[in-house]
Amino acid sequence: MKKQISLILLLIVSQVQAAVPFEKLLELNNSIVAVNVDFPDGSSGSGTGVVVSKEYVATDCHVIANTLGANIAKHDDAYKPIAFKADWKHDLCLLKFEELPFKPVPMRDSRTLQYEEDVFNISYPNGSNVPQPSYGSVKAIHKLDNSVIIRSDAAFSLGSSGGGLFDEKYNLIGIVNHQGKSINSGHYYSYCKNNELNRWFIFNDESISLPNKLVTPNAYILIYEKYILF
Repeated sequence: MKKQISLILLLIVSQVQAAVPFEKLLELNNSIVAVNVDFPDGSSGSGTGVVVSKEYVATDCHVIANTLGANIAKHDDAYKPIAFKADWKHDLCLLKFEELPFKPVPMRDSRTLQYEEDVFNISYPNGSNVPQPSYGSVKAIHKLDNSVIIRSDAAFSLGSSGGGLFDEKYNLIGIVNHQGKSINSGHYYSYCKNNELNRWFIFNDESISLPNKLVTPNAYILIYEKYILF
């Protein structure tokens, strides 16, 4: 079975907004590529990448993690990276190539974004042969280190991981990131405290480990224990 890897910090409700002009969408589409990977078990997976320079394509690290290799595809042509740079903490990777025949996208500092600003993403959802746009707006901005995590309600689907998030002036402002099998599921894990040991633990499927820190912008549900004082 073909594995699809979707990644995104974009949540799930489609918005009816003014579509990007067709000519501009075609121009941006030429800078969006499919990222194809092979796994050790013989299966394959796919994600999306964004051309950010003549030599580099940005994608999510979890698209290429634990694979035998990756390549990008565009217009029935495939390109093999010669190296990559990885920021595993922030799930952002740059694949390096010999000079690519694609136009890099313009970029904007995401820290200048405003709440409810209109945005759209472009990616290869559900194994599509051409990039597809999805429209929404900024719903939250979380500070993280020297940058931000953007939460948007632009829709996404399998294969969207590594796609580009753009503002109304067609500037790249983020890379789509979501770890899950569909818009209705995802990979969740818990931080839990053992009161007897007075220590916190991370429960991630069958793995239990000690966290480096507890403050994270990824929190989805916070659960508290009530104490009654007499």
